Amino acid sequence: MASFPPLVLPHGQVQPYAVRVSARARYLRIEVSAGGGVVVVLPSHCPPEQVGVALAARAAWIEKHLQRLRAQEPREASAMGMDREDLPASLSLAAVGQVWTIRCMRSASLNTARLTAAPASRHLYLSHAPEDRDAPRFLLRRWLKQEGERHLFPLLATLAAETGLRYDNASLRHQRGRWGSCSSRRSISLNAQLLFLPPPLVRHVLLHELCHLREMNHGPRFWALLKGWDPDTPAHREALRRTAWQYVPAFFRGGS
Repeated sequence: MASFPPLVLPHGQVQPYAVRVSARARYLRIEVSAGGGVVVVLPSHCPPEQVGVALAARAAWIEKHLQRLRAQEPREASAMGMDREDLPASLSLAAVGQVWTIRCMRSASLNTARLTAAPASRHLYLSHAPEDRDAPRFLLRRWLKQEGERHLFPLLATLAAETGLRYDNASLRHQRGRWGSCSSRRSISLNAQLLFLPPPLVRHVLLHELCHLREMNHGPRFWALLKGWDPDTPAHREALRRTAWQYVPAFFRGGS
């Protein structure tokens, strides 16, 4: 899994983005979707290092287009009868290189709130009654947990096999202030919001919890074990402290 640098816009905002490797593309290009997502299309013959070079060179252009598109969203949402409020226009799941666009419709005739995912187009269609203001948060957080189970659990199992650090159980939930935990019963709990983080940080968090299976503390032996599997541990720890939560939309932050 290639490691890509964060995209820092000129005004200091860390912007999530996805990388799509294409065998048909001749040149590297950057797309800014109507939903506010940033996607780098990387030709299969192009070295991954070119992603960081291209993002740095076009950061100002990306920020300008994101600002223009976001300014248009309230007008478009009002014209279409959509409920925007604090609902994000798109979700950039950097951990798996995906950007999902959200379409939300309110209708007084709806008795049951629904969320329908269209994987082919990466759209999430959300519908609910106007008075059911909790529905978008509940349905999207549930969907994120399902995606986490589909993507994070296999990665955890792969890393456990590679390291020989075997756990007994794994669970996924929305956690406030922590990315994961490991109990003395060899049970690992992961934060569903890990899906918003770049792959290197996700891998670091999973390895961190796996290493607790051998060292249930943060002593010297624990850090030596973790650094053996992740030599960039110091940099990843710093990123988790300083910038990681900026990848998570405010809509999703918090527990439960």
